[in-house]
Amino acid sequence: MKPKNAAHRRRLSGAERLAIAVEIAEANLESRSTADWLKLSDQAHRMCGHTGGELALARLADAGPSPSRITEIRSEILSVSRAARSMLHAVVDTKTRKRKALAQMSAQEARARFDNEGSLSVPVAVNLTIGVWGTELEGSLPNMFLLELYALLHEPAARQLARCPECGLLFVRVRRQRFCSTPCGGRARWRAYKESGRADEAPSRRRLYDANGWTQSSRRGRK
Repeated sequence: MKPKNAAHRRRLSGAERLAIAVEIAEANLESRSTADWLKLSDQAHRMCGHTGGELALARLADAGPSPSRITEIRSEILSVSRAARSMLHAVVDTKTRKRKALAQMSAQEARARFDNEGSLSVPVAVNLTIGVWGTELEGSLPNMFLLELYALLHEPAARQLARCPECGLLFVRVRRQRFCSTPCGGRARWRAYKESGRADEAPSRRRLYDANGWTQSSRRGRK
């Protein structure tokens, strides 16, 4: 029997689950409202729904957002956010260092260097139940979320994980997307435009157009 709140929820794609993980990892958790905590909890349960998370979400809906439950949710999301941020940033940083190392040294030298640097260790505790009706994984939301994130980082969608060169936040790329948002892209392009010197030429060009009664469209049409 399916949980009533999850009956019509479709399976999320790898990119969608990764986007949820990035959003929770990079979320500013200061001064969040009750609705914000519930939304983040809902997203976290959706990400790991096929491993039991949606059952917990159904219980949350049945129980209602009591003060004690809100405190529990806040603690869960804070734990999830810290661990997910560490994992995701470690993955991106390692890829960047590996790419730079391979450009400067042989693959054998790069491997030896990374082996000496150590790695990030994130403890995860879950219960595996093997019964007549199949196999199930059970655990707290933070543990189930991190287990799902670990599996997700081995899927093709993980290749789209990137860091914005403007603000430093992680995001999931769409095609050849370079920046996490339109404002970041706009700031970077405006800075490049100013550094190129073309911004200083704009006022003098405008005065020339005004003196001759030109507009941009009419000027383009002149032979």
